[in-house]
Amino acid sequence: MAQYLLNFHHFPLSPENKPSASDMEAVTAHWQHFIAGIAHQGKFIGTQRLDQSGSILGPGGQVQDAVKDGHGLVVGTLTLEAQDLAEAVELSRQCPVLQLGGSVEVRPIIPFEM
Repeated sequence: MAQYLLNFHHFPLSPENKPSASDMEAVTAHWQHFIAGIAHQGKFIGTQRLDQSGSILGPGGQVQDAVKDGHGLVVGTLTLEAQDLAEAVELSRQCPVLQLGGSVEVRPIIPFEM
């Protein structure tokens, strides 16, 4: 099986669009269910939640706000195993970020040989 990295993209929420505490509980439960479903299949490798602050360092040392890439921030990642890209995409379809207006970037991981 190959490994795939899921990058979860979402634009930061404005203060007037922040979810309530009960909404956040529901979102957290959905994330837990999503990750547990992948783990239950023996395909889960790891995950990270990222803070919404950040910078992008570009050519010539230019630094810009991370959200200015036009795709939103990468708010988290998940690494999993799948037979192929199609299966990795299929596993991504239940990701909670999609219901929040975000997107999932699915990328094959190329093993780094030293």
